[in-house]
Amino acid sequence: MSGITKTVLQEGDTTQLVCKLCNATVEYRAWVKDEGQPDGKGVDARSGWDVGVLGTYTSSESSQKPGPMALNEKARFEFPPLYGFGRNEMKVVQISP
Repeated sequence: MSGITKTVLQEGDTTQLVCKLCNATVEYRAWVKDEGQPDGKGVDARSGWDVGVLGTYTSSESSQKPGPMALNEKARFEFPPLYGFGRNEMKVVQISP
């Protein structure tokens, strides 16, 4: 799959990279992007972050070279719907009071 965009907010220690089966602590916030919401954020979604941390994706930016995140690196990722709930799988139900 492709279509992932990564923006590095803070460079990390590139001598210490995340690898598969490594123990790592990750702090993250993720949302389904919904331009209709006042803050541009919608429902919480939690899929796809491991792909970003390990760098096992094809970037949507030709200048980006995906790779594992470094110790203390901070980054922002944008994932296509298939890494979240999918295009049509998430159903939002409103219940009247």
